[in-house]
Amino acid sequence: MGTLFTFSFFLGGFIIFLRDKIRISAGHENSAAALAGMGFAGFVVIRKLIVRYRERRDNYFCKVIFPGDMGEVMFTALIDTGNGLTDPLSKKPVAILDAEEWKSLKIWMKPEKYKIIPYHSIGKESGVLEGYEIDTMIVTGNEGEKQFDKVIVAVFKGKVSQKGCYQMILPPELSA
Repeated sequence: MGTLFTFSFFLGGFIIFLRDKIRISAGHENSAAALAGMGFAGFVVIRKLIVRYRERRDNYFCKVIFPGDMGEVMFTALIDTGNGLTDPLSKKPVAILDAEEWKSLKIWMKPEKYKIIPYHSIGKESGVLEGYEIDTMIVTGNEGEKQFDKVIVAVFKGKVSQKGCYQMILPPELSA
């Protein structure tokens, strides 16, 4: 209902804008045909803007599958083009996962898989994340499915998404 009201509000404003900018011959400025034509033009423009916004938004998210304690575990990940986090020894890119979500991947908490990853970010000059090397990760995005081997996943003590829209942050090198 809110979307309908919002759309109607903007469409009405668009029609008034067009009516003032495009002079229709005298006597026809309030005709139903003219208003319908302007309304349809507004609908087409707004629909194209919405479709373009959704396509751009969907390009930033993907699905990630890991082998977990009880079978495969799937997460929603944000592809962060500004994420330059790498393992200092192997120079491999590092994905970041919520600590809460990590609980389903405890089979990877082996001493030989353990990594310490130093980082810095906005608001925090330096810090350290604990991470683990995972043998296989499957990423499904707009361009299909891709498998990555020997992936390093850092465990973030908190939520990577305040709204809970995604549980993981991926660097662009690990996206499909």
